[in-house]
Amino acid sequence: MTSSLRDNFELIKNNSIEIKEQEERFRRVIEASPAAIILMDKNKQINLVNLQTERLIKYSREELIGLSAENLIPARLLAESSTSDILNANEKIDSLGIVQNFYGLTKLQKEIPIEVRLNFIKINHEDMILASVIDITQRKQQESEINKYVDKLQFRNKELEQFSYITFHDLQEPLRTVLSFLDVLQEDYADKLDNDLNVYLKYISE
Repeated sequence: MTSSLRDNFELIKNNSIEIKEQEERFRRVIEASPAAIILMDKNKQINLVNLQTERLIKYSREELIGLSAENLIPARLLAESSTSDILNANEKIDSLGIVQNFYGLTKLQKEIPIEVRLNFIKINHEDMILASVIDITQRKQQESEINKYVDKLQFRNKELEQFSYITFHDLQEPLRTVLSFLDVLQEDYADKLDNDLNVYLKYISE
């Protein structure tokens, strides 16, 4: 083997080792992600998933590879035009953005609230879609609790408004009676009362 061939062989070998190391680093990053990562081709066929995906939707990795991503979406959402537009988007843009108020379907046919970020990427000259999925069950529960609390406050406010209205109208008649007596005192006995008492009566009237 000539020196030139030996150098080329070593270069190829080193490049191969470096590529494998990069692939391993990439694999570890994907596996460590707290979000479910799903890579699919333009036909929505799943090519790659991470551990969090298995945990979230209860399918094994072997079951997911080759499966259509549409199997992970409830039928009622697939029938909606907005979902269809996202799944069949043809523009090769960097990102389709975040899809909120969405639901995923587990292997047990249970719907779970999720937030999905979709990105177009190109791998080996092939257009792919990378989906990053976050379980927002806890967030939905917190929102539900907050909404219940807000509804309760609104109900209490209405009760207070009704109470204030009733109290105001119930007090009108006795207050008129008190004012009538004050008028009588001020008109008939003003000259018999000292200045302080007249001032006090005026304050009461006001």
